[in-house]
Amino acid sequence: MAMEMKIKMSPQMQNHWADQHLLFLDDDISVLKSINRILIQKRVDWHFSFATCVAEALDLMSKTTFDMLITDIKMPGRDGFHFLKSLRESPDWADLPVIMVTGLDSPRIKTKAIEMGAADLLSKPIRPEELLARIHSVLLEKRKLDEYKAHNDYLRDLASEHSREIESGKIEMILRLAKAADFRSNEDGNHVIRVGYYAKILSEQLGVDRAFSDKLFITSPLHDIGKIALPDAVLMKSGKLTEKEWAITKSHCELGHDLLSPGLLKDRASSQNLSKMVSVVFDVYETTRNHLLDMAAEIALAHHEWYDGSGYPYGRKGEQIPLAARIVAIADSYDALRTKKSYRPAYEHGKALAMMQKLSSTQFDPHIFEEFEKCADDFKRIYLLESF
Repeated sequence: MAMEMKIKMSPQMQNHWADQHLLFLDDDISVLKSINRILIQKRVDWHFSFATCVAEALDLMSKTTFDMLITDIKMPGRDGFHFLKSLRESPDWADLPVIMVTGLDSPRIKTKAIEMGAADLLSKPIRPEELLARIHSVLLEKRKLDEYKAHNDYLRDLASEHSREIESGKIEMILRLAKAADFRSNEDGNHVIRVGYYAKILSEQLGVDRAFSDKLFITSPLHDIGKIALPDAVLMKSGKLTEKEWAITKSHCELGHDLLSPGLLKDRASSQNLSKMVSVVFDVYETTRNHLLDMAAEIALAHHEWYDGSGYPYGRKGEQIPLAARIVAIADSYDALRTKKSYRPAYEHGKALAMMQKLSSTQFDPHIFEEFEKCADDFKRIYLLESF
């Protein structure tokens, strides 16, 4: 008989795992009861359904959206492998994470399970800590995948809603070029995506219009595009930079602006003998230029300017710095502090926030920083979702 219930969990886990719905399938009711006891003892906050055969499982799946299936392999009638095969062939359940459970001690079983698309394999008797660890791990991967899918869906929606001024191909181009800058630097691979989300959250907190917020979300990942033109010896250096190397590093702001302003790029490329990648980027932008690049260019140029005028490259101050760049300055700084560097550890959310508070009115626009503090928990949530 199918069973369904919800079990409570400790507060520190609730934000990550609430509302996840798991389906357990095993023909042995005693195994399901044992799992139920484990979950009650650990006080997790997942929703659960239990089934003793494939037919019951399918009936539940026709009524409920599940985030994971944990199924025994050896069962009467349709076994776990047959069930997994049918799921992978179904457009509705092809991406459902599946953990398989077996009492057989055979490497071939695990190999077969993974080849068929299982996320993991557990051995009987099930150990409580191992069960929870495997579920946490697989749910984590699913959450990350869902975030990326939502990100892509959002971009498609933008392309549709603003089809007269935003073409999806140009949006994809921008994100690919932003990732190219990440690949050449020592940044965490999801840095540019997170900065886009941070900037959108902060701009909405400020109450700007939807069009500005959408453009900022798309263009802010290009803030460090100029780094693709820096020499490897400087960009990849793990130790302290010399004064000359630091000057070269700071030039990425102007380089980024020039990359996003094709009319200025040819002279710089010829005079400084920059890398071939610069020429490739220029060719792409020459044929696909659109209004988004104007905002991207101003962000690339000014995101290291300080509100008190002590930043670079031009020492602009206050509202001389474009609004988009003042927003991205906060988004970029937060993510940089949260991320481990070769010369220091990553800082926890509270520590990063305290360090940034000391720079309000000097590095950061005090009004924008005040609004940032109101939505800082959303920044923390985005960082945790993207940084496992």
